[in-house]
Amino acid sequence: MRLRVLSPPDWSISRNLGKWARKLRIPLSGLAPVKGVIIIGNGTPDDIVCLILCHKFDGKHVVGVTKPEAAGIKNAIYAALKVVEKVKVKDLMIILDQEEREQEEFWNKVEEGFREEKVEFTVNEEGEGFRAYECSQAHYKFKVAVLAKWSPQ
Repeated sequence: MRLRVLSPPDWSISRNLGKWARKLRIPLSGLAPVKGVIIIGNGTPDDIVCLILCHKFDGKHVVGVTKPEAAGIKNAIYAALKVVEKVKVKDLMIILDQEEREQEEFWNKVEEGFREEKVEFTVNEEGEGFRAYECSQAHYKFKVAVLAKWSPQ
């Protein structure tokens, strides 16, 4: 996969991914259409890890990457929905810091964020630190995979 940065050029994620792509000699995608989007909830080093992992997969598909203007679960969900609205993708991944929350509290916050944004959802699959949701909002159906990254403060 190749990454296409969807954030404005002056945002830290855009600058950081550009810098690391040059250092690691990993090409970023230009204005190619995206197959899916990754929302990085908190920034570095998650953005660098995504760059490297996506590069290790095939280079046929382009995946957009962005982050919300502010960190947090609700901001990441809001950013994901804005991407769905603008880019019309059907597959999203949101990478969030669980911080010191218990797993159940974390998933309750994620699902509360969906409800606040009027997203209907069902859990399709779940595992340790992972849930896959089938979602719909205003007759538009999409999938969201949420990864919880535990990071003590």
